[in-house]
Amino acid sequence: MVDRYGDIGIQHIFREKNILNSLNGHQFTISLLCTAKDEKNLYFVTDIATNGTLDDLCKKYKTLPVRVVRAITA
Repeated sequence: MVDRYGDIGIQHIFREKNILNSLNGHQFTISLLCTAKDEKNLYFVTDIATNGTLDDLCKKYKTLPVRVVRAITA
């Protein structure tokens, strides 16, 4: 499993997991419920983002108003 991503990829995966854990319960983020793995894959089980993601907003609007960014990062 590890060889597929290399050391840098693994660091990114653990960073993402740590970020999700630290933001657990924040009103504008999904919660990481648990993780699982098989021989080839690592899975993150999260809440459903029914209103889309921050990436979706950025792609749709190109830039976000300051008030929206403040609300998201507060």
